[in-house]
Amino acid sequence: MTDQIEIQKAADGLIRIRGELSYVNVSDVHQRAVNFFKNQNDVKIDLGGVTHSDSAGIALLVEWLSDARNRNQVIHFINLPKQMLKMVRVSNLDQVLPIV
Repeated sequence: MTDQIEIQKAADGLIRIRGELSYVNVSDVHQRAVNFFKNQNDVKIDLGGVTHSDSAGIALLVEWLSDARNRNQVIHFINLPKQMLKMVRVSNLDQVLPIV
């Protein structure tokens, strides 16, 4: 497993995450993504490019939700890979996380 992750912000403000989310890199991803959240009321994160995630990746989504709420932002998670969606559902976080 690699710790390489790509974070891009499209012209329309959509934040795209590509690569593997794991305990190895989520802290770095969290810090890098903070700049992408600035000056946005509605934060949309596309996770369709995530090739693998462990529970640390799910914890990152919860942290981003908390960050957004603290900044009075709305956040949505788009295109969760099946593996991530299963973990979210098993932990009942689908009732908390704004998944589109």
